[in-house]
Amino acid sequence: MEYKSLSKLIVLIIFLGLLQGYIFAQDIQLPLKADSIACDTFPPPRWLDGYTSNYIHHLWWLKPEIDAITPINLLGYKLYLNGDSIDQILFFGEDTSHYFDTIDFWFPPGFIEYHVSALYEQSPCGLPGAIEESSLEGPLGIYGYPEAFIMTFIEDWNTGSFDPNLWIADEYWYVNGPYGHPYPCATYSNFPDSAYRQSLISYWINTTSNPISGTQYIDGDIYFEFEVKLNHLPMSGIDFLNIELFDGIDWHILDQFSTEQGSFGWTNREINITGLAKENLIRIAFVAHGVDGANIHDWYIDNIRVYRECNPPLDLHWVAYDEVMAWSPPMPHSSDKKQDQKELQGYRVYYDLTPLEFTTDTFHIIDTPFGYGPYYVVAVYEDCEPASNYIYGPLSVPDTPGELEITIFPNPCDANLSIHSSEPMQSIQIFNAQGVLVLDKECKEKMRNIDTSPFSNGIYFLQIHSADKVQLNKIIIHH
Repeated sequence: MEYKSLSKLIVLIIFLGLLQGYIFAQDIQLPLKADSIACDTFPPPRWLDGYTSNYIHHLWWLKPEIDAITPINLLGYKLYLNGDSIDQILFFGEDTSHYFDTIDFWFPPGFIEYHVSALYEQSPCGLPGAIEESSLEGPLGIYGYPEAFIMTFIEDWNTGSFDPNLWIADEYWYVNGPYGHPYPCATYSNFPDSAYRQSLISYWINTTSNPISGTQYIDGDIYFEFEVKLNHLPMSGIDFLNIELFDGIDWHILDQFSTEQGSFGWTNREINITGLAKENLIRIAFVAHGVDGANIHDWYIDNIRVYRECNPPLDLHWVAYDEVMAWSPPMPHSSDKKQDQKELQGYRVYYDLTPLEFTTDTFHIIDTPFGYGPYYVVAVYEDCEPASNYIYGPLSVPDTPGELEITIFPNPCDANLSIHSSEPMQSIQIFNAQGVLVLDKECKEKMRNIDTSPFSNGIYFLQIHSADKVQLNKIIIHH
């Protein structure tokens, strides 16, 4: 399209809050063809594209057009990130049809989307000061933010810098090469001012999903562990170190150390953060603050870990002449999101790396000779299988010179258990499913009645000794 009699074009830059500061008002002499001005329709920019390099998103697009001509009242562009306006770019020609967006590490990692629109000044359309916006061009999807760190997250400062793990450090935090537990460590040194606040903040840590399966964590607790030391001149109680966690919405103070008692040596802290961390991306922070920073010689931080732990079976041990192994159930997890917790499915018993049995009981009877070990048990949850302690032996299942002929009635029993033996018994022992001895009686008869009313419902082991034989039987007590 060709312009005739275009003698003068004056561009004025006017402060206007609607455009966050700037618009163009154009004084245009006619005649001018109407379809070169965007008055009724507002074409968007074209072909939004881009890439990421060195934590910078480079975006570009083509100018909007009406019949292959850029509208004369094109004012600029508005750029959106995940639906939110992040900037406006005045139009001066082709060179302004691009944008460099430096990655903000405060922005949660993940897939992001850019859109761009065109802005049109409406003075040539008889509406001085009015601005119209086109529809959006896009989206341009970019997965350019660094991935969140996965658990177990470990920071021991061995790189000698805050940069590799993307820590954000205020001026008086630094990596202290010659000192640590072991060296190096992160150190805050005295800030010579009052009412100070100096932070050391981590990058995002993924405490919501398993990086292997890609599914959300279901079972277990999440812990934040670190070591801290204070080197302080007087005992004041007016300067502090906060331990904080950001759950994507708010900062929460997990712990606080004070100068009230003066200096202290390396101290380990393990904090259960399940309620705040599960199903979230989190950040952790060490915040030195107070009213007299000159008195703080050093806060030291070392050996940071953020990890998940599922509770294992407890106290695996042998019972009844190494023929039965027994254990106690795991401690319950302390997640605040009880609706997400799944019941313990059971236990898997192992000899070395060989699975022997899956059971919902808390015992296992060895009925086949195996080696020395190790033997161990794992608790089977929905998405984790923590192991118990190891035990060793027996070398084989004990052989006895013949078996006692034992009759037990009834089994299951309620209040009274009748035992008949083919030869005189010398002792009767009963163990519960955890291997605890609950009854031990001497006996010189072939028959004995046992009162089982004091016992709780459950599975027990009855072990009978004669002069030269041992017999083991499983009994069930149900009242």
